[in-house]
Formats: sequence, structure tokens, C-alpha cells
Amino acid sequence: MAYIAQLPLTITKPNSSPESTSTASTSPGTSPTSSASSPTSHSSTLTATDSAVSSRKHYPASPSSSLLFELDLSNNRFVGPFPTVVLSLPSLKYLDLRYNEFEGSLPPQLFAKNLDAIFINNNWFSNVVPPSFVTSTASVVVFANNKLGGCLPPSISNLANTLEELLLINTSISGCLPPEVGYLYKLRVLDVSHNNLIGPIPYSIAGLAHLKQLNLAHNMMSGIVPMGVCVLPNLVNFTFSYNFFCEEEGICGNLSSNGVAFDDRRNCLPEKPKQRSQKECEAALAHPVDCFHYHCSGGASGGSNAIPPAMAPAAATPFLSPSMAPGNA
Repeated sequence: MAYIAQLPLTITKPNSSPESTSTASTSPGTSPTSSASSPTSHSSTLTATDSAVSSRKHYPASPSSSLLFELDLSNNRFVGPFPTVVLSLPSLKYLDLRYNEFEGSLPPQLFAKNLDAIFINNNWFSNVVPPSFVTSTASVVVFANNKLGGCLPPSISNLANTLEELLLINTSISGCLPPEVGYLYKLRVLDVSHNNLIGPIPYSIAGLAHLKQLNLAHNMMSGIVPMGVCVLPNLVNFTFSYNFFCEEEGICGNLSSNGVAFDDRRNCLPEKPKQRSQKECEAALAHPVDCFHYHCSGGASGGSNAIPPAMAPAAATPFLSPSMAPGNA
């Protein structure tokens, strides 16, 4: 039997008196700023979204619950490092920290937890994603709009049995997409747009039969768009604009005839409109990428490409997956 949470989350504004403290209720249908009943050890869900407190605030150390399986702190202005209280919740399955101002590194222990969904997009997390990321059990992982950096490792194939959605939009990742991405046979959404990726599209992606949305836009990828990807049976959206692709195999040049929404603008496709200039293309194609010898540069500072996290409900990226939209699970 599931117990709906009555566990209150106390949020204190900086320099405020006890009387100005607001309490976020977790009861269904209750306003986040209304009062809640006393804590219970049977809580299973804790929600404190959009608490309507204008001041930036630190996430407090809340009472733990051995039965808490869902923690939703999205759409606030929480600041400070990753809330380590999360790591002490043994039954947690769903973690939502979207649209806050958390910063610093992600703790490696996060990915050792038996989580099904991790939403940390639109914060200020930095440094590379810990190597332990590939041990996660989550089916949905959304890191978008943080300042992470690093490369996707070949060991990403370890996520094959669970991962269904991976959104790394604007996370400053670099390097080549590893062929091992093709082992993620359950993947339905892959969005790595607005990064510094180079090299070709791995042909192995053609084996992702469940893939519906693939977004590679705004990178520095090059080479051929392989037909095997374009004829995936469940593909509905394929965006690869703002790269340096020079050829589209077969039906890739007219995906709309196959019922697929696509965008191939600003590449180096000679017979297509709205492409890069010849000068841009010649400069890029004069330096072909060797992914086997590419050395990952590690962390990133965000740089001039970085898009600051926008407070919900503003969309921070051109492509907003349902998994990223504020208020959606």
C-alpha cells in the first residue's frame, strides 16, 4: 500500500525570522506554501515544487524516511552543493532537482542508488560526470543545462538493460559518440545537442529499434548521415542541424517522405538550402577527426556556449523533451 506523504519541508529565507518560515506541503492537491500535518514515518512521496519563495535558499536537512521513494524539489531556487541527504534515502526511486541553483560536483554515490529516474537539469553542477554514472539503474537520465564536460565513455554500454531516455543537452560534453551507444537497445530518446561533439554518427545507432527522437544539433560532427539511422522503425524526429555533415545516404535527404520530422540546416550538404558557406566547410573538412586517437579534455567551465539555467517555465533549449518539461515526470 502506498502512503501519500504528509512530511513537511521547511524553507527559511535568508535573514528571516521564524515567523517568516514557509512550509511546503506534500499532500495531493495542497498548495506548496500551505501548512502540512505532522511528519509521518510512512511517507512515500515528498514534493516541494515551485514553493513561491522569491529569495534564494539552501535545501535543509529534512527528516529522513526509510520508505521515501519519490523526492521532487524542482522549480525552486535552492542553492549550494548537491543535497547529500538524498544519498541516505534507501528506498528512493525518483529524484527531481530540476530548475534550481545547485552547484559543484555530482557525488559518485548517487549512481550506486537503485534509482529509476534522475532529473537534475537546469542547475549549475560542474566538473565531469563521475565514472560511476555507467552503473546507474535509471531508465531516464536528464543532465541538460549544467556545466559538466568530459566525454561519453565506451562503458556507457553498461546501461543497456535499463536506459530509455538520455538527455545531455548543453552539458559541454566533447569527443566522439562512442559506438557502444548502439548497445543501448531500450533507448527511446537521445539528445546530445548544443555540445562540442565531433566525428561521425556511429553506424551502431542503426540498431536502436525503439529510438523515437535523436537530436545531434549544434555540435561539430561530420561525415555521412547513415541510412541505417534514417530508416529506424520508430523514428519520429531526427535533428542534425548546425554540424558539418557532408552527405545524406538514401532516404536521409528527404525524411519527411517517411513521416519523420527532421532538420538538416547549416551543414555542408552541397545540394541543400540553408547550408554553411564553402569556406566554413572546407576549413572543417580539411581536418578529419580520428575518434580512436582523440584524447578527452575532461571537465569544462561552461565557456561562452553555456546557457545559464532558466527558471521554469521558460524553455532553456530549442528541443524540450517531455522528460525535461517543468512539472512533468
